[in-house]
Amino acid sequence: MAEQGKLKAQFNKRAKSRITKGHIIGAVAGTALALAMEFGAPAYDYVNSETHSYNTENFITTQLPASDANLVASIAPDSDIYMFYGTKGLEQNELDIIVSEHYQRIERAAEIAADYHYNVSKYEDIIQGHDVADIVRALAPEKSYSYDEIKALIETSSNQMLKALDYRSMYINHDTAKRWNDNDNNISYAFGINLAPHPRGIIIDFVENGPAQKAGLQQGDIITHLNDMDLNSLQPYQRAAYIRDIGGQGESATFKGIKHNTETPYTVDITAGEVHTTPIRAQMINGSSLLVELSTFSHGSEKAMKNAITTAQDKYSDKIENIIIDLRDNGGGFVYAVNAMLDDLTDGDALGYIETRINTDSIVSSGLALLQGKDHYQDYIDSSAGQITDLPIRVLVDSGSASASEIFAGNLQDVGRAKIIGKTASFGKATMQRPFSIGYGDADLSKMKVTMGAVFLPTSGSYQGIGIQPDILVAPDFEGQTDHAYFEKDNKNILRNPSDTAAKTSPYICSPHRQGDNSLTQIWVESVDVFSGYTKNISLSHDTDLLCAIDSFKDMPEHSTIKENAPKPSV
Repeated sequence: MAEQGKLKAQFNKRAKSRITKGHIIGAVAGTALALAMEFGAPAYDYVNSETHSYNTENFITTQLPASDANLVASIAPDSDIYMFYGTKGLEQNELDIIVSEHYQRIERAAEIAADYHYNVSKYEDIIQGHDVADIVRALAPEKSYSYDEIKALIETSSNQMLKALDYRSMYINHDTAKRWNDNDNNISYAFGINLAPHPRGIIIDFVENGPAQKAGLQQGDIITHLNDMDLNSLQPYQRAAYIRDIGGQGESATFKGIKHNTETPYTVDITAGEVHTTPIRAQMINGSSLLVELSTFSHGSEKAMKNAITTAQDKYSDKIENIIIDLRDNGGGFVYAVNAMLDDLTDGDALGYIETRINTDSIVSSGLALLQGKDHYQDYIDSSAGQITDLPIRVLVDSGSASASEIFAGNLQDVGRAKIIGKTASFGKATMQRPFSIGYGDADLSKMKVTMGAVFLPTSGSYQGIGIQPDILVAPDFEGQTDHAYFEKDNKNILRNPSDTAAKTSPYICSPHRQGDNSLTQIWVESVDVFSGYTKNISLSHDTDLLCAIDSFKDMPEHSTIKENAPKPSV
């Protein structure tokens, strides 16, 4: 930053005032001026310390106090006049960028949060500590800042401001927003591999026409190593994360393993590419159970779920006896998708609701609550008469089942439509976030997310911070298996449970049978893809949640013991 003199600028604190009163003054070059003019955010000249000349009567000159070489202060607490006392090294173009970016990414975010956040907060309280003056104070006097550097500083400040409201509210920069948009539309940058457990490694199932399939790997092939990492040395969730992290970077990786048809080793380099995935996989397990694996509640997932169930019922009408829906590691998605699925699987049941702030978008729908002077209103989940199947249902969950997954599992559990099975409770996120675009035009995908709603189940209330407890708790495969499970309650500054609900104890526990050496009994069953007909054998001893789900439908469990879960004695 070049040595500069005193600066005082007049501007309005609130965005609405700026749109009305804002004006562009001074000579500002390039992008900063274009952005400021397009979006009505004012830019300001400053007084040059050498000539004391200035371009507008809105500027006031004041001699710089010698002891305040980098001070920014307002004239009065309630004044819209701010004085920038010759912030040492502050350049005009830097101030113009700060003002326009601050308006777009901080002031707008604070206004939206004040209007929509579940907890009622004032704009002034939200933006405190993140005003223009605070941004200027963060600049190093000796450094010249580019547009990208100032933008990054503004984005960091916006994110800190929003996360102070609660853990789930946040600022999302352009690159992250683009990646999330792609995932919402079932597009990702990956190798196109679906994982399944296998005693010798990982059986590969494919995303159709993905990079792995194009590289020559086939369904049934086994991968044992990725970039010299022995995948068998990792837990299942670690394997998936390891492969996803590499694939998500668009990099090339070396796969090693065994071909299924020749039992010969292979080594192949695969470059991650754009992959269009399906959120649903449907298989007939052991001839009578339909296993529906749902990875996310994304666009179209509700139609895919309905299609999977109706297709299986049509093709296997004389065999299908029950349905298992796997929501493990399903982090959630769109509320409209989960609501549609609940409607398909219930029959006019009284389901739960989402409680949100009354705002300009909800004045009509909030109805009586608004007339009563309330801050919140309830939006109930619909359950119309009739359902697509009356088959009994089990839902598999783990600590990675969150948000929309919990809305789905919790409502089916509360109305008695399904039993929940897993080694742990679900994640415990009973809040709803809404995204808002706060970027410059269509090319800038920057967004903010604000926690605007809390989820309530029909009889259990809120599960925020406690999760959905399984009806049947599955005993761990080995000691310490769930010790490092991660839950919403492990995060700082989460929204408190609005109904102060306490966690429940699972009424039953399932313990898979073990052999004399205490190892799990090996059980292999046939799996047939509902759509392609591809048949393979899977090991239930490598998926004891699924084993217990299948056994739970039987009057006499075949491969496990299911009994009442006695509470632990108090110490």
